[in-house]
Amino acid sequence: MARDPATHWRRPDPDNTLYLQLSSGRVIIELAPRVAPHHVANIKALVRAHYFDGLGILRVQDETSCSGPILTRTGRCRSQ
Repeated sequence: MARDPATHWRRPDPDNTLYLQLSSGRVIIELAPRVAPHHVANIKALVRAHYFDGLGILRVQDETSCSGPILTRTGRCRSQ
């Protein structure tokens, strides 16, 4: 990605951008409300409530997605 020409980049919509701070650096996540409006609304509500603060990431697929646990505030996994 670092070698992509400037024409391949665009400025993300600030209303649909999340910043995830990791010990290894900052991750910029752009949400897609046109594709998944309810999902985006839920994620934004959870972020505002600090739901994800302190939770870990289980796996990351380069430039695609990441998965994390569904935990209760006590740190226990919650079944769906």
